[in-house]
Amino acid sequence: MLVGCAARIDEYNLVSKSGFDYIELAGKAVAILNDDDFEKLRITVRDGLLPCLALNAYCGPDIVIAGPGFSLSKAREYASWLAQRADKLGVRVVNIGSPKSRILPEGYDRRLAAEQLRQFFSATADEFARYGITVTVEALGYCFCNFINSLDEALSVVKDVDMSNLKLVIDYYNMRQSNEENKDITPFLPYLAHVHTSDDAGSPQLRSFFNKDRFSAHERLLANLKQCGYDGTITIEVDVPFDTDEAVSSLELIKRAWH
Repeated sequence: MLVGCAARIDEYNLVSKSGFDYIELAGKAVAILNDDDFEKLRITVRDGLLPCLALNAYCGPDIVIAGPGFSLSKAREYASWLAQRADKLGVRVVNIGSPKSRILPEGYDRRLAAEQLRQFFSATADEFARYGITVTVEALGYCFCNFINSLDEALSVVKDVDMSNLKLVIDYYNMRQSNEENKDITPFLPYLAHVHTSDDAGSPQLRSFFNKDRFSAHERLLANLKQCGYDGTITIEVDVPFDTDEAVSSLELIKRAWH
């Protein structure tokens, strides 16, 4: 089991010094770097103590996963570009939530949206497969978007696309927002490639390190995850600025629950 932290590019050194096994960067931030800045990032990761094993925050709303403005060619072009950069950083898994890219207007044809989603993940997984990188489907809380909000829905996408490098990421924060925090995850384990977890600092847009009043809940969920047989990567996914004390406290909780 490896524990990482989602952070900004300029927080690399802070994360590196806090005991994490890897950093998870925002895909959309990596994608928009100019060539010089990306080369600086690549060298930082190459020469640093902290690998970049994962990406989150896959794309901005200009890349539509499903809904009005969907463009398969644009989605594939973006995936091809980011896959090349992810490979150079040593990324193993790319996690796709990106809620603003899959908010459906009232009355939008759900069958059309499902087909767009299938095409999106098929093309995206295909581009990343060229580099041996896994892509994951993430169920998002109702507070973020209105399409693919449950683990069952996310799993149906994985099964429908049926590609060897398309898997699931489970996010305990999103599960809580969708009233699934205590859901039996056993049926999802064969498809599970990555785990996200966090709390919030008063808003879903301010996901944070673990709140002390929820330590016992996190320990219970993580201990259950291990008992089910999961032994992969776990990322603390935050939106707030990196705080060393809170980060270390959350990291220690995960290790304690695991061991």
